[in-house]
Amino acid sequence: MTFTAPKAAVEYLATMETSNATSETYRHWKSGVLAGVGKEYSFIKKIKGQVTVLYDFLHEDGVSPYKRPIVIRIGFVLDNRS
Repeated sequence: MTFTAPKAAVEYLATMETSNATSETYRHWKSGVLAGVGKEYSFIKKIKGQVTVLYDFLHEDGVSPYKRPIVIRIGFVLDNRS
């Protein structure tokens, strides 16, 4: 069975930044609120996949862990159930 459904995610990711004054690298934590759509599908009986296209509403150039506000995620699941 394949279907398209709304998707959402809230995340808190670490990015590495370098201080201009001291040239030291430090960890900067960045929040993200993402929403979009996803589609689930089957390759064969036991392998299922998912593609999700999300928009990060808190995206900031040069600060966010993603280069662009649109994020595409692809995943696979092996279904062991008989």
